[in-house]
Amino acid sequence: IGNRYETEEATDAYLAELTDPPVSTFRDILLSGVVVPWRARSMWGYAGHTTRDPGYLAVLRKREALRTAVLAA
Repeated sequence: IGNRYETEEATDAYLAELTDPPVSTFRDILLSGVVVPWRARSMWGYAGHTTRDPGYLAVLRKREALRTAVLAA
């Protein structure tokens, strides 16, 4: 299930809980230069999406359909 909506929010929330993180946000990680370039390019697709985006509802519906199918099997 292609979920691009939780990554940035979850990473930012995790980093906010740390006492002295080397970076503060998901975007900081991508801009830091420590992520190999090919990986950073693919990760940029996860930036700017949030769980408040309309597409997130489709992800939740697919996730629930999969969960229901697995439990029914």
